[in-house]
Amino acid sequence: MSIDEFFARSKLKRLLNLPENFRAKIFGTNNLNTEEKFILANLYYLDSIGNIGKAKELLPSLTGYSSQECDLILDELSKKKLIDKRRDNICLRIKPLTYK
Repeated sequence: MSIDEFFARSKLKRLLNLPENFRAKIFGTNNLNTEEKFILANLYYLDSIGNIGKAKELLPSLTGYSSQECDLILDELSKKKLIDKRRDNICLRIKPLTYK
């Protein structure tokens, strides 16, 4: 099921609209598990509202994962070269030009 079908069937609204080709490239890959996609989606959301610098502190409350679980998932995203993680600083390596 595509992400668009999921939202339509669930009658949910997106918090953040990303360009279709961008979504397909990032979230359509089988290289990421559900938890990694969830954390990555939250990172894009935080970036869109200018709070990516507080990601380490905000992710546990946004996701319901513990700080340790978030760190493990962030490590995996870093290994897959989707983010840069240095100490408490997280940067997205692939970003859209604008957020809607």
